[in-house]
Amino acid sequence: MKHLSAVEDIRAGYPKLPIHIVGDYNLVSSEWGNDELGVLLIERSSFDLCAQSVCDSFSCLNLFQVNQIFNSYGQLLDLVFSSDGSLLIENCVEGLLLADVYHPTLSIKLFIKNIERCSYD
Repeated sequence: MKHLSAVEDIRAGYPKLPIHIVGDYNLVSSEWGNDELGVLLIERSSFDLCAQSVCDSFSCLNLFQVNQIFNSYGQLLDLVFSSDGSLLIENCVEGLLLADVYHPTLSIKLFIKNIERCSYD
């Protein structure tokens, strides 16, 4: 659960900036959805504490799961969480790495709405 704590710390340190989290979560038994507040679990074949923890934490941070590119087995193992709608996710045709049956290669485009000078002190 260190990952969730790290994301919560980042969000607490930069509450006004958009946040995007991309990862190979491998939460096979979970189906993800969103409501107006953030991510939620739609259906689970069995209770998965990790999936529930990710959902609870990221929903409280108003993050939405925005990847809809499923693997060859109809599973969504690579999750993309975002606090806003500035991402476009597509199946990548010519990636740096070859896709495998479990993890399709994703093309993720980030649209930057406003660039301001940032201080990283």
